[in-house]
Formats: sequence, C-alpha cells, structure tokens
Amino acid sequence: MSHNELKDLLEDASAAVQAPSLAHSSWAHARKIKRRRYAGTAVAAAVLPILAVLLPAVSPSPPPVVTPTPAVLAPEVQQLPSTMPERLVAPLPAVGADLVPSDFQPLSRHPIDAAMAVVQATPEETGDQPQPIYALAPDGLWVQIDVGDLTFTHDEGGNQAAPLRPLSLSPDRRRVALPQPQAVVVVDLTTAKAHRIAVPGLNEQVAWQDDTTVLVGAGGPGASAVDWAAGTIAPLPAALSLWDSVGFRDGTFIELPATRRELRTWHPDEATPVRSTGLTDPPGYAVNEWYGSPITDGARVVRGSWGSTPTQGYEAIAVVGADDGVVERVLDLGPGRWKGCCKPLTFLGADTVLVQTERDAVIAWNFRTGAVQVVTSGPFSGILSIRAP
Repeated sequence: MSHNELKDLLEDASAAVQAPSLAHSSWAHARKIKRRRYAGTAVAAAVLPILAVLLPAVSPSPPPVVTPTPAVLAPEVQQLPSTMPERLVAPLPAVGADLVPSDFQPLSRHPIDAAMAVVQATPEETGDQPQPIYALAPDGLWVQIDVGDLTFTHDEGGNQAAPLRPLSLSPDRRRVALPQPQAVVVVDLTTAKAHRIAVPGLNEQVAWQDDTTVLVGAGGPGASAVDWAAGTIAPLPAALSLWDSVGFRDGTFIELPATRRELRTWHPDEATPVRSTGLTDPPGYAVNEWYGSPITDGARVVRGSWGSTPTQGYEAIAVVGADDGVVERVLDLGPGRWKGCCKPLTFLGADTVLVQTERDAVIAWNFRTGAVQVVTSGPFSGILSIRAP
C-alpha cells in the first residue's frame, strides 16, 4: 500500500469520531468538586446549630476578684502595752541615766552646729543653784552650757522651777531660750555666746515664734516677743497663755486652754483669737484637763492630758486636729501615775511622737497604728527639750 492510499484510509476512519472538548471537560470536573465542597459546608452549617442546642454553652473563666485589703487603723483610744520593744533613735542614749552625761565638753570651748536634745536634771533637793544644762549634738557629743549665769525661775508664791523649758530649743535647733526673773537668756550654740535681754516679769515660760523671735511669759495670759539678735522686746496684744500654746511656722499660735473645752488660734498681733473651736472627744472618752507644753506638726497638736471614761480616769497623751478640734487619738497611759507624769517632746516622722514618761524616759508612739516602743529606758527626773531633725 502506497503512502497516499494509507492517508486516505485514516481520514475515512476518523471522520466518524467526534472531536473532544477539553475546556468543557475541565469545567465539568471543577463543578463536581465545587458541589462536593458546598455540600460539606452545608452539612457543617446544619450541624452547628444542633450542637449549640445539645451542648451547654462554655464561657471563658472570669478573672479572679481581688478584694483590696482595707487600711487597718488603730482605735481612737489606744492602751499603753505592758511590754514594749526597744527602738534606737540616735544620738539619744538607750538608758535614762545617761541623759546626765559623765563625759562632756564645755560649750564655751566646743560650740556645736545644732542640738537634738537639751537636758536638765531636777532632783528632789534643788540646792542653791540649778543643775547643769547639757546639749546633745547630732554626732553624739555632749556639751555643758557653761555660759549665761542662770538661776531658778519662780512664780508669785515663790515656787522654784528649772530654767530649761520643754520648748526652749529653737526650731532650727541652734539656740536655747531660758527664762529668768526679769530677763530671758538666749544661748547661741554655734558661737557659745549668751544673749541676756531684759524682760519685765517673772518669766516662767518660753515658746519660739520662729528662729529669731521667742515669746516669754509667766503663768497667766500675756507674753512679750523678744528678738534675741537685735535685743528688742515688744509686748504682745494677744492674751494667750504660753503654758498652753505652741507656735506654727506661719507665726500663728494654737492654744489648748488647760481647763476649757476649746482650741483657739491666735495671731500674736491681734487681741482676740482668730478662731475658736470646740473639742470633739472619741466615743466614751473625755479630755478633762491639759497639762505640759503642747507640740505640733502644723496639722495636729499633741499634749498631755487627764482623761476619763464613765468608770475611771487616767493620764493620757492626746492628738487634736489643729483645724477642727477633733481629738483624733488618745494614748491611755494607765492608772497609778502622778499628774503631769508624761508629756510629748517632738514629732518623729509623720505619725510618731516622742513622749517623756516617769517610768521610761522616752517612748515612741505611732498614733496611726498604736505601736509603742522604748527609746530611752528607765526613769529620768528632769526636763527634756527635743527637736528631731
């Protein structure tokens, strides 16, 4: 068979066979796959609502609720514990007997930059001259104030008192004001010089208005303002009692009259109080009488007191709001103490005060928490004037 004959035979055979459509076949296959996917999706869509009905709803676990711990405040009337931990407040000695130093330098030869404490013992037998006065420098050095030629103060009845007063140390801790009959002596610790300024009157009490002005007075209302550097004196119009008052940095004074139920704010140049506020006692307790010198941090006044409940009375230290007269805290010192036994000395931090007692020379009381610690243990019979840095 020739080549031409073979070609003609193949053309005749293929004429009866239809040509395939490749594009049509491909699209048809794709539609089959797509239908299978849609069918699977439809089944899943139909099953999910059924599962949602049959299975319980599971929500994510909520975060744990954290309840903040409430601030724990000590009760308004706090009890002095029977035992107290010790606390070191340098350079104060740890034992009351050491408040009368055996090792000291004369101030006249060893001036100091400042004092944390000034101390004068008051023995039962006073003798002809007052006991020495010592100043404790921040580095622990004791110096004896050997300048000023001091004598006892006395009231109209002739009752004598030591020259050192609880508020004798100036706010900057560089000077000591000592009342004297018809005068006041201001000792500059930085120069070891004594400045004597004539002030009419018995002059039993002092209180600093600022670093240059000290108020000097006797037992009753009325005082004189003394500029120790200039040596000038001016009677005050204010009829405040220095026994019951403490000065603020702005020049005003807060007074807690000894037997009156009020708190008074004075400006020394005004004859009447700027404000008078009644006292508000804690529930079940009453402050009946104040004694000793008050101290302040500018917002609160702290003072020794005689307090009572419906069943008993006791010595106490009380904290009073300077603006509203609210007795915020009371430290009940317990029975068996003599009147005037205990007095605040200075603030030590925001809510802690140092207190002098007749059983432990110095204790630290945090009136916010009620914690009490012994700073200087054992009794000390004398006057302390302390200003913490």
